[in-house]
Amino acid sequence: MKARALFAITITVTCSLVNPAAQAVVLPIAALTQSAFSTKPKIIKFAIRNDSKASVELKVGEQLVTLRSGQTINVSVPVGAQVIRTQAVENHPAGELVVTVGDFLGDATVVVNT
Repeated sequence: MKARALFAITITVTCSLVNPAAQAVVLPIAALTQSAFSTKPKIIKFAIRNDSKASVELKVGEQLVTLRSGQTINVSVPVGAQVIRTQAVENHPAGELVVTVGDFLGDATVVVNT
């Protein structure tokens, strides 16, 4: 009986010493469970335009794309995918990251120059 009372007093004292700001924290449970159990990644649609004088080869997500000079293509890729140069050109090495796809790219146009 004394052990239970001692345990209850210890818990009460510990809880009363916790910062009140920490007690008021509200966790976004819906957002956490949605991201944890979501099976469909968010797809972002945007365009890529080649403004250089030469054709450019890019890896968009998992697919290879070749853009002729002045060509614009529309792409749809999941958030977090990367657009990477696969060919070296005068100022840019092969493997250079052009952009990582995020919500900010929705309905935007990414312009590629040499």
